[in-house]
Amino acid sequence: PLEEKYALVRGMVIKIAKRSFISVDVFGRENLPEKDGYIVCPNHQGKYDGHAILYSSERPISFVVDEKRSHGLLVSDFLDLMEAERLVKTNPKKCIESFNRVKANVSERGMNYCIFPEGKHCKNKKLVCYGAGEHFLTVLRKYKKHEKQFSN
Repeated sequence: PLEEKYALVRGMVIKIAKRSFISVDVFGRENLPEKDGYIVCPNHQGKYDGHAILYSSERPISFVVDEKRSHGLLVSDFLDLMEAERLVKTNPKKCIESFNRVKANVSERGMNYCIFPEGKHCKNKKLVCYGAGEHFLTVLRKYKKHEKQFSN
């Protein structure tokens, strides 16, 4: 089951963080919906934000990621275990299919997803083009958008 696979990934992320002397302070869990089946769209992506989300989320959460960036060391295995959705950004038809799968997983299976609208971390601190990820999902789903502000 997804819960067991997620626990394995989260446990490894926590071990990696501790052995790297990284500590994560978690604030705002009470702002997440009580019921599973939600989508989190942070306003930006930092280098370690994905790790921090895994570290802090006790309930399973998966990601929508750029297919090109999803084949790194351990990354591919972690994404497979979390049933992440890989997005082929150069093919609009495949993008729509991916978002339809996310929509079905959220509404039918109660899965939780995180989508970074910017799509990637930029090392030189320049603004990154805003991706259409959040807007695709808002158009596709038939339930209300849960809007709450989260702070870093």
